[in-house]
Amino acid sequence: MMNSLLSLVAQALIELAPRNRRLLVRDIASRAGLRPQLVCRLLQQLQQETPIVVEDECREVVIEDILSAATVLVDKGLVAPEKAAKSLDWRLFEHYAGDALATAGYIVVKHVYKPPPRGFEIDVLAIDSTGSHGIVVDCKHWEPKYTSPSRLRQVARQHLERTARLARFWRLARNRPAIKPRKLLPVVLVLRTNTPTIVEGVVIVPIAKLRGFIEAVPVLVEDPLVRVVET
Repeated sequence: MMNSLLSLVAQALIELAPRNRRLLVRDIASRAGLRPQLVCRLLQQLQQETPIVVEDECREVVIEDILSAATVLVDKGLVAPEKAAKSLDWRLFEHYAGDALATAGYIVVKHVYKPPPRGFEIDVLAIDSTGSHGIVVDCKHWEPKYTSPSRLRQVARQHLERTARLARFWRLARNRPAIKPRKLLPVVLVLRTNTPTIVEGVVIVPIAKLRGFIEAVPVLVEDPLVRVVET
């Protein structure tokens, strides 16, 4: 019973937070269909393990990082991944990935593309400052259709082909960085965590594990299971 009530509150948070990171508890209660006093207790419980802050004597809730909050709530089974994805703007994924990679010292550009024929578009491209490697990121909302192994393989193959085109047509790519890396690592960034690590040679990274992935990149570019694209 308690988990079902927590789920109602968590879902209300995810639906309301993208429009306003400071929420009134009464609005959350109205969306969840519960009494404000009960919602207050449930929010205080969620606060212990989720990046939300209950303020003003339980009148308001502040959510500074909606992606981190969504990830925790999905991992706890309180919000279905497809519902979280529906409420979150995919551009949040891009900003989150770009900021994390830039903080780690990478040169980051977004929306690198080449018009047809043989066109492609890259969501986020991060280049190591030495030019040894680049990380080619495809940001995905994790909808139910992506949970099937066949669909995940298709997504991975498409991104690998996109990465290969970037390497082949580097000089024709628009908005590309000045440094051309020697290797390109294809990565698909997703919301949910219970996914394979490598599919069709492409690295699948849950957004909650992005920083750990960044630390592991020097090892991954040498991993024989990963299909690194030479430039």
